[in-house]
Amino acid sequence: MTVPGDGQTPPTDPHSQDSQHSGEHPPQAPQFGSPDSAPQAPQFGSPDSAPQPAAAPATTGLTAADLSKKLGAAGLINPLPSLAVGGATYAGGIVMSIVTIVLVAVAAMLTGIGNPVEASLESMDLGPEEALSGVAMALRFPFQLVALAMLGGLGFSATIEGASASLSVRLLPAVITLVMVLLSFYGGRFVQRRQGGGQLGIWVSAVVAGFAVALVTVLAALIFAQPLPLGDGITLRLHAAGFDSFFGAFFLIAIAHGLGRVSLRSRPAWWPLLTDLAAGFKLATIHALLVTVVAFLAIAVVTTIQALVNGEMPPVIYVILLLPLLGGYVLSYLTGLDMLSALSATSRGAGMLDFLAGGLSGSEYISVFSMPWYAWLGALVLIPVGLCIASLLWQHQRQVVPGNVIALAVSWAALPIAYFIGALALMILGVVSMQVAVSGGFLQNERFGASLGLAAWTPLLAGVAGVLVELLSRFVAPLVAPYLPGRALSWFRRPLAPAAVGAAGAPAGATAATADAPSATAGAMAAPVPMHGAAAAAAGTDQQAAAPAPLSPTARKLLIGGGIAVGAALVLVTGLTITFNVVSSTLYSPEKQVEQYLSALQEGDASTAVEISAPNAPSAEQALLTDAIAGAAGERISGFEITGSESDGDEGYLVTARVTQDSVTTTRVFHVERAGRAALVFPDWQMGQTEYAFLSMEIPSGTTSILVNGQEVAVDSLAVEDGFAAAAVLPGQYTVGLPASSEFVDAEESTVFVSADPDEWYELRAAPFYTLNDSGLTEVQSQVDAVIDECATSQDRLPGDGCPFETWATGPVVEGSGSWTVDSYPTVKLEKDYRGEGWTLSDGEQGKATFSYQREGWSEDDEPTDETVATYIQLIGTVTLAEDGTLTVECW
Repeated sequence: MTVPGDGQTPPTDPHSQDSQHSGEHPPQAPQFGSPDSAPQAPQFGSPDSAPQPAAAPATTGLTAADLSKKLGAAGLINPLPSLAVGGATYAGGIVMSIVTIVLVAVAAMLTGIGNPVEASLESMDLGPEEALSGVAMALRFPFQLVALAMLGGLGFSATIEGASASLSVRLLPAVITLVMVLLSFYGGRFVQRRQGGGQLGIWVSAVVAGFAVALVTVLAALIFAQPLPLGDGITLRLHAAGFDSFFGAFFLIAIAHGLGRVSLRSRPAWWPLLTDLAAGFKLATIHALLVTVVAFLAIAVVTTIQALVNGEMPPVIYVILLLPLLGGYVLSYLTGLDMLSALSATSRGAGMLDFLAGGLSGSEYISVFSMPWYAWLGALVLIPVGLCIASLLWQHQRQVVPGNVIALAVSWAALPIAYFIGALALMILGVVSMQVAVSGGFLQNERFGASLGLAAWTPLLAGVAGVLVELLSRFVAPLVAPYLPGRALSWFRRPLAPAAVGAAGAPAGATAATADAPSATAGAMAAPVPMHGAAAAAAGTDQQAAAPAPLSPTARKLLIGGGIAVGAALVLVTGLTITFNVVSSTLYSPEKQVEQYLSALQEGDASTAVEISAPNAPSAEQALLTDAIAGAAGERISGFEITGSESDGDEGYLVTARVTQDSVTTTRVFHVERAGRAALVFPDWQMGQTEYAFLSMEIPSGTTSILVNGQEVAVDSLAVEDGFAAAAVLPGQYTVGLPASSEFVDAEESTVFVSADPDEWYELRAAPFYTLNDSGLTEVQSQVDAVIDECATSQDRLPGDGCPFETWATGPVVEGSGSWTVDSYPTVKLEKDYRGEGWTLSDGEQGKATFSYQREGWSEDDEPTDETVATYIQLIGTVTLAEDGTLTVECW
């Protein structure tokens, strides 16, 4: 049995067995390359059935006519038309490559330039040699793009000074591939309409055309390779020629050309058994295109609005310009992500190249759930919508050969198989990779490779999608389809759909009569009948296909009520999902924790800031993190803006914020971690360890408390070491002083500005100190004078420790004869002690003292003589402030 396919011309003679099987006209004189050159079986009543005259005597040689006759009898035809189609296919690829290069250049200019034409003319400052080199490269690259479109890899391989190096980059410009495949396919149909031909002739011509295109592709890529001069006479040749581009071009063009020609021939008798498989590939393609177009439009609208709000050029313009180059990746990635698959980024390396690449060997996966919530929510909505639309199209005009196990099995397996194979094609379209290898000299087997594409489990998910569409088409779609207008589904036409239109409701015998009559030996196979739901598919009887009975009022009410309930449930689920995500993204988001923390810094709310993220420091170093001190700080941050967040592992996010303080903007990054759930369902987040500034304060000796922003802080609560104490503070301006604990001193404050930028925290030091007032100076002078007077009571020329004067004698001193007289008292001079222990004491104006004594004679008979020695009073010592507010002077 033979059934006409899409685009097939009905046989001229419906009663002719040959016409139905070959689609040819009545026999004519055999011509080389004509479709009638193959032998025809004699038919009753045809000219071939009449007695033939006796054959002429054989000639001694084989003439051209005889050779043409024998080749025609073997099914071979003239391959020149197919070669012409191959040439047109390659030319079309070159034209599309030129268009691609022009669009890429426009996109590149739009990236940083407003008017691409004007700006490019203004910015051109090339010498003649550089200009010619750029033009030559533009002329060479279309040939490399064609080779890339035929599954080749762009790169080079060379040996330099004993070291071999190779580079290969694989990027599939799928639009160029599609153009060449379609030109080959429809060129084959064009040739078949005018030349005809049997199966053998068709595929021989297809192989010849594929071989010619493959050969031209490789040779042109080699001839027009791009030279890369390295200096010292070394030049690399960058091209995409290779075995991969040769065999890719050969198989793609040959198969497309052959299928184009075969599509105009009548279908074989077994075609109705496999018609669902062909329709399955058609539906899988429509499903992928539908998902891609809807997702692309949604992304385009969102990104365009964002770009216009920010005053930027919409990125969708660049994507549209790059579609000839990246269209396959858009189709692959959007369809794969919508099937809940993932993008897989893999890198592998060995040796020095892996080290130079940062040791990035491994794999990373990006799914739709790695994106913002509105992205995966849109995907979750698009998935069931796409499945339902595909199921409605698939159930329309379904036909299965009744009583045939193979046809029934194919009708169930067609979609999963088509979706599975279609996903494999998407994986090929979505692969972009790079391989580098170096070997020789001191480098041995150095290599590095990276690739991006769909995850390996994508075909399995696609097969599951095919199963879901099949189930929906059999059990759900037949209930919904009667309520849809015919035009909504009729555009999806199956290969046997025209026959089904006329056969609907007809008996099985009539249906068989409208199709090609089966041969006598194959008369057991019945004609295909329309199928509606799983019940008809499982029945497999030879009875006529009755039209669906109208629904009863009760069934109609149940169907409408069920539809309303399902719709309400979908609306409720969607609403709850949106509400959940809105609440999660506003009240329970990682960004919300950072907002609360920065708000606390802005308001000087130290307790909230510490509650959200405490510093990793002892409690003694958190003594200044109080609301009173932080709230009294000046120049706190005046504003902030959350600019973005990105995932930092499975349970963490990095949130970026712009913080403004004193009209200066600083970018800070905060780490936020998952911490269970809040309110049972919402995610709870906590900030990780946050950087705090530490203020170093000098603590004068004897000080029991300090003042920070007017708030008294006990020194005992601080971690004091070597006269200094460090404590964490929030951004702002801090004034550190000392309490006025004595009538003799005045306190001098120290002001420190703590920036919100951690890079400015290299020197945060406050050094408050006391200064002696007039009363203090008088007190110190009085105590110094008292020390001198005490020392002056000594009868020894060395008054002792703590006395600021001493002298020498010219001889032995008569015991008890010495005495000191203070001629003038020194004026005290005080300086702050560098150790923070009060003040250092010195003399501003030296005092004088005289030592009077009797010197013993040189002999026993000599009388003692009176002597005097004058000396300066030299003050060296310290002045300290005691806890009770008194001053203590100590001289050396």
